Order: sequence, then structure tokens, then C-alpha cells
Amino acid sequence: MTIQANNGYKLPSAIEVTGASYTYDDTTGVIALSNPSDNITITAVCTEVQQGYNVVASVTNGIYSGPTHISSGETKTATITPGSQYGLPSEVTVTNATFDYSDDTGVITISNPTGTVSITVVCLEQLKAPYIEIVNNSPTMISFSILGASQQAEDGMTWADWVDSEYTDSYWVIGNKVSDGGMNVCYNSVDVAPTDLIVADRVYSKQSGGGNTK
Repeated sequence: MTIQANNGYKLPSAIEVTGASYTYDDTTGVIALSNPSDNITITAVCTEVQQGYNVVASVTNGIYSGPTHISSGETKTATITPGSQYGLPSEVTVTNATFDYSDDTGVITISNPTGTVSITVVCLEQLKAPYIEIVNNSPTMISFSILGASQQAEDGMTWADWVDSEYTDSYWVIGNKVSDGGMNVCYNSVDVAPTDLIVADRVYSKQSGGGNTK
């Protein structure tokens, strides 16, 4: 008698026979029985043929690292590495196999091939955030006092700048003096000049000088 394997299966390398002597050819499947002593039982298990398929990958803007061949019953993994300034896509395309893909690691797991496995991946360009220079146009303020009265000015202001600014309406430039209309602003008994810079945290005073008003 002869054992024939179904399509996609192959003959076993050994079989089991009880109740008789036998010989078995695993190439042809022929079983020769002799010397029966009881009911004869023959057990043969044909196994599935492991078919091999090519794995073809097309990766745009990246690199494929993985198998080029897979057999039925196997599970294999491949990794996609995006090129410089590119990122992994959220999805990939795989045909003729079951697959799983991680868009965090770029790993593709392939199993159950039914034909040539085709993998298509397009890595996407990563958009750079636009460079925005934030310019702070707000002036740096300083504080000082005149005869105990707290005042404010912008850092780098001269007295002439200050009397023309929004920070005071009580002082004027009269000649080469800074006056409140009756007394001149001074420091260490020396009158300040309109071109002098106002010094932060300095305590200025006043002294008699007389003057005009705006």
C-alpha cells in the first residue's frame, strides 16, 4: 500500500504499524506488510511543507533592516530607520502576510506569508518650528529720589530726556539747570546738568537757584 500526502504536505519520515511486520519508504510512501498477527493498525502523520517567500521592501526617506525571505510558519521582524530630518509614518503597507507595526520604534512583525511579501514605507519630513525672536521693547526702569520724593525714569535717560517724558510734569530745563521753577536739582551741592545721566537709586537734593516756568 502507498501513503500519499495532500497538496502542501509531505510524507512523514516514520510511521507506526501494529499487528504486523513492515517496511516503509519515506520517499515513495510505499508500505510493505508481512507476518500479520492481529488486526493491523497503521498511523502516519503528513506534515505541512514550509514554503518560502521573498520579502521585498520599498522605503522612501529611510532604511530597511530585516529579512529578505520568510517561510510559512515563521515570524520575522524588520526595522525602519528614518533618514535625517524625517520621522516614522503612522502607517505602513504590507501585502501577502499578517503584520504588526509600531510607529514608535519602526519595528514591523511579519507572519503567515501567502506569497511574496511586499512592504511599503514612506518616512515623512519633520517640519521645524519657525524661529521666532522675541524682542522685549519694554524699557528698563530705574528709581531715584529728589529731596525724599521717589521718582522713576528709563535706564539711560538724561535729565533733559526725563523732563520731556511722561514720568514728570514738575521739572523743567532752565538754561543749563534742571529746576522745579524755584530750586535746582543737585547732587552733593552740585547742580545736575540737562545732559547728565540719571543714576539709579541715587538720592538727589535741591538748592536755591530760581528760574522760569514752562
